[in-house]
Amino acid sequence: MMTQNAMGTLEVSDLSYSYIGRKLLSGIYLKCRIGDVIGVLGRNGAGKSTLLRTIYGMLPEAFKHVLINGSYFNTPFLSGKIAYCPQENFIPEHMRLSEAASFLSRELAASLKADARISSLWQHRFGSLSGGEKKYFEVLFLLHSPAEFILLDEPFTGISPIYQQDIIRTLTQWRTEKGFIITDHDYRTLMEVTTSRMIIITGSLHAFKSEADLRRYGYLPTGKIRREHRHAK
Repeated sequence: MMTQNAMGTLEVSDLSYSYIGRKLLSGIYLKCRIGDVIGVLGRNGAGKSTLLRTIYGMLPEAFKHVLINGSYFNTPFLSGKIAYCPQENFIPEHMRLSEAASFLSRELAASLKADARISSLWQHRFGSLSGGEKKYFEVLFLLHSPAEFILLDEPFTGISPIYQQDIIRTLTQWRTEKGFIITDHDYRTLMEVTTSRMIIITGSLHAFKSEADLRRYGYLPTGKIRREHRHAK
């Protein structure tokens, strides 16, 4: 029986994934509530994208236990309660923004169209947009979906600071209705937008709060290394 405390909660436990005999992720536990914006850092190859894809249900060979609002889902994306924005664009290049919005309810499509940056692009084909416009539209599209939990894989990478700030603003506006798990390499932007932060170290998740913590984990160079680097230049 579902408890009231389970409502508005995505809980992932015992998540593990191995690739070609190498254990990439092991014993991951993560809990996201509506209102949470959880940031996940990690070096290239650490398993950030794999973590999100496993939570979403794209890697059936991975081991995981996913509860959404207290109910177990072997394939979470079939619940309709979770959405995933990969690094690569998922909207077809030939599709007009108005066509993509037709997959939403009429009310939500109208709300999406009303966005100041989107309204003038409404009849444009997705392929004609800039990288920042594409990412902004995809994030906004998922925010207007029925999903309660949004997984964003490197949404700030490769786009201009203007669109980074637009995405931050939009996520902040939707926090009362959604929960977020976000990966990115841009740790400063990630720290700006998130309510809690984790880093993947040798397949496990560790909490961090500051740049000093990231230096302690070896994600950022120490002050001494930076001074030596400047001297070498």
